[in-house]
Amino acid sequence: MLAPCPTQVSFPMHWFQRVSSVLLLLAVLTSPALAAADLRNGAARFEAFQARQQQSYQSVNAEYQAAMRLAPDDVALAIAQCKFLENFIYAEDINWVEAASTDLEKCQESVGKKWPKAPEARVYQFENNYDEGAIATGKKLWLDSKNWPNPLRARVASHLQELLDDDDEKEAGHFALAAAELGDPLQAPAAIKHLLSVNQQARAVRMVQALPPATSFWLAKLRIDALGKLKDKSVARNELDRTIAAGVEVPAAHRVNTYLAAGDLAAANRAGGDLDKNDKVQSSAKFNLALANNKPLQAARLVSLGDEFDIWVERYSRVVAHSPTLAFGLQLLPATMVLLLVLAALGLVPGLLLVPVHYRGLMRRVNGRQPSPMFERIGLRHAWIGGAVVLIVPALVACAMRPDQIGVLFSGAEGPAEQFDVAMAGVLVGLATISPWLLGLARTQVSPSQSSTLRALAAVLGCLMIVYAVSFLTVMFHQWMGSGDTSTLQTRAVEALVRNSWTEYGMFWTLMLLAVAVPVMEEVVFRGLLLGGMARHISFGWANTLQAGLFAAVHVDPPRIPFYLTVGLLAGWLVRRYGRIWPAIALHALINGIATWLNT
Repeated sequence: MLAPCPTQVSFPMHWFQRVSSVLLLLAVLTSPALAAADLRNGAARFEAFQARQQQSYQSVNAEYQAAMRLAPDDVALAIAQCKFLENFIYAEDINWVEAASTDLEKCQESVGKKWPKAPEARVYQFENNYDEGAIATGKKLWLDSKNWPNPLRARVASHLQELLDDDDEKEAGHFALAAAELGDPLQAPAAIKHLLSVNQQARAVRMVQALPPATSFWLAKLRIDALGKLKDKSVARNELDRTIAAGVEVPAAHRVNTYLAAGDLAAANRAGGDLDKNDKVQSSAKFNLALANNKPLQAARLVSLGDEFDIWVERYSRVVAHSPTLAFGLQLLPATMVLLLVLAALGLVPGLLLVPVHYRGLMRRVNGRQPSPMFERIGLRHAWIGGAVVLIVPALVACAMRPDQIGVLFSGAEGPAEQFDVAMAGVLVGLATISPWLLGLARTQVSPSQSSTLRALAAVLGCLMIVYAVSFLTVMFHQWMGSGDTSTLQTRAVEALVRNSWTEYGMFWTLMLLAVAVPVMEEVVFRGLLLGGMARHISFGWANTLQAGLFAAVHVDPPRIPFYLTVGLLAGWLVRRYGRIWPAIALHALINGIATWLNT
């Protein structure tokens, strides 16, 4: 039973902390040493202050010890003493007390020995456990806590979330949700994020509504920002209104952006009246409000090259999407010129690889070592075009279709990549751009064995087995190394894309994007244009290795580099062996299709 025994003396948890503060203040104010000290000697006064602090610490700690002698079975009082001591261990130098470290160690040891089975003591000990076996200890404690009060269970779940956050995002989210639903308001943002990842938005709304309103703007902001990612933007607005009604002061900029997201322009304009015209921090709210009120020129004045790159690119894109002619106006012309230079630079990036390949090919021809081209009508010029398309087209499509989120392309967040329409449009525009050279990917002369469809399909299945063997070994290696959570922005974006597309568009269109359109686009570029172009100048082995390396690099997923390299090398071999691009597309389609199905 968790109720105290009838003879137990009950002490309020925060009583001694309050007493300590009062005693410390009185000690400082009445200290003879401080009174006698020269006011001009600051160092001497601080030393006197520290001396009185030490005395006050010892006095309050002695009071705790005396209280424990009167109530030796009061576990809550014992834990309160430990928490009092913690204030002098982890605080700033002005609060630090040398003896506190030893006192705290003794206190925690005493709690563990005297109440090894008491729920309060076990939870307290676990909250201070960051050792290697802490997660296993916490999971056992979680199972044991089924019949404990909700506040204790919430503390267990919250600390498990903290321990798991860097190693296993999904499991950490599970415990964040458990803690929030048990009443821990600090875990609400992490719990909302977890519920969004498993497409349980209604549960996220119910969870937040069951919690009391936020007691500070910091906590309210975390909640509102997390709720802002729900499809129903009114949920974040309702939480904002609930926060304001609870007496929490919310800055005008946050109110403006939340009301605009909910589509309430009138409320946003009212909140906008509190914005400081000279406050640069509030420029985002001013920009959003100007566009919402159909004042693009006013918004254009807030596009500054002095801001971070992702910020001004996002604002530029939104203004131009609203009023294209402003791109060449006085306000935006400098930004337009910078972006044109950036696009030109991206278009030249493939040359860093292809120019050396060209000169290496010249040296080989001088030495009489002429490679046999894979595709008669594909050269380095086409390889350059393919590389530029991969680098430029997705960003341009995202700018055109989702200018409000273009900044995430540069900040590393998850945004437009999760949108089905943006991803599909990027692939289709890319294919349309390189379509004039698609017919050049057919070889005119192939041997009977190379033209056999059955043999090609068998080779594709064999390559598929090799790919999954490498994938399995990669997973085992990370587990052996104790890598923990190996998810990356790439894997999270793909998972979100699969989940959202499957929910909104269904299985057919999700597979059409990920198992048809994406494989066709990537194989045409990497195994068609890049591999075919480089193979005219250098050996197939080097050309295949380089294109596979580029294929792995553009996915920006370091933990799975062996997987991408294997796919690239095997797909290149299939194209070389059978003289056609379709076996490589088939291998890529099978890999993506199976992965898509498993992620639903």
